[in-house]
Amino acid sequence: MNQAYNFAPKNINRYALSHIPDNAAGTYPDPNQTIKVYYSYTKNKAKPVHVIYQDKEGKELAKEELDGNEKKWGDSFETELKSFTGYELKEITLNGVQVSEGIGVFDDTNEQTVVYSYDLKKAAPVKVQYIDDDTQKEISQQEEILDKNAIFGDLFESHTKDIPGYIFGSGDLNGQTQEGNSIVGNYTDQAQIITYHYKKDKTKIAVKDSIVHIGESWSASDNFESASDKNGDPIKFQSIQAIGTVDVTKEGIYPIEYSYGGVKSTAYVTVKENKKSLPAPALDKDEEAFKDNKFTKKVTNIDDNKSAVTSTKNKLNLAEHSIFDVKMQSKYNQSTVKKTKLPKTGEEMNKVAIVFGLLLVIISLISLYVRKCSKS
Repeated sequence: MNQAYNFAPKNINRYALSHIPDNAAGTYPDPNQTIKVYYSYTKNKAKPVHVIYQDKEGKELAKEELDGNEKKWGDSFETELKSFTGYELKEITLNGVQVSEGIGVFDDTNEQTVVYSYDLKKAAPVKVQYIDDDTQKEISQQEEILDKNAIFGDLFESHTKDIPGYIFGSGDLNGQTQEGNSIVGNYTDQAQIITYHYKKDKTKIAVKDSIVHIGESWSASDNFESASDKNGDPIKFQSIQAIGTVDVTKEGIYPIEYSYGGVKSTAYVTVKENKKSLPAPALDKDEEAFKDNKFTKKVTNIDDNKSAVTSTKNKLNLAEHSIFDVKMQSKYNQSTVKKTKLPKTGEEMNKVAIVFGLLLVIISLISLYVRKCSKS
């Protein structure tokens, strides 16, 4: 009786003493009285959980930590599955062990780590199209850029191409204008579009072929007719480049090439010998003029195949019903024979007889009709 006591609390694994009651120390009461002392304990505070997001090479994409100060061991935790542009989830591990979800319970002894590992997504194709700006129609077959091993973020490159009859204007990637004749970009996991814009090339050069004679003058502008630039505006000959020469002292065919803005046209200049025509001697009734030319012409009559030879006095033997007009020229020119057809004598008589006969038949028919009508 009146003996002092003092109870010491026990150490309990993973628990911490939180309250010591007042009767944990004191004086024993009556010998038969039982003293009950209740100590209060709480779970130990949890250790933090580290959450790491990384690619397959170990490059950190993001990280976060679940603080254990507000948690106790045994409390559940859940981590967030994050999305990263161009990446797709490969696996999840908890403390090095692959799991299907990033969930678990806090521990008061060891810190824990959840790792989300990602792979880069495969690259999506890049389409390339060639458009006429005026009509908005495609002027060349659409193409596709895609390296079979390309992944998100890899570089790609595209270049314009020459399209006959068109000139390149500008290019854009997904609607964003790019400078120059090539476009460089990065693959993504979404399809992309490169558009090259073209305009109709209105450059034209019109030239003509020509003939010059030996000794005559010639210049490149002689064969030039007109020209226009890519926009269709007229341009002068001074802006045209002409390549080629013409030797006006020598017969031949000489090509001359005219070019402007990549468009070319060729004219051909033919150099010929300068042959001057000799004048024909004047026709004269004098027989001596014809003797000098020793002119003899044979004329064939078409109707009866009879022939006649012209004399030096230009006399003709006329065939039946035909008249021939012969023009005499010098030995450097041909004789021209004109044939004029006259009507035959009996033709007019035959026509009159036919008409007269028809009239008689008509009159007879009318008379017969009148007689029948009178009898009735």
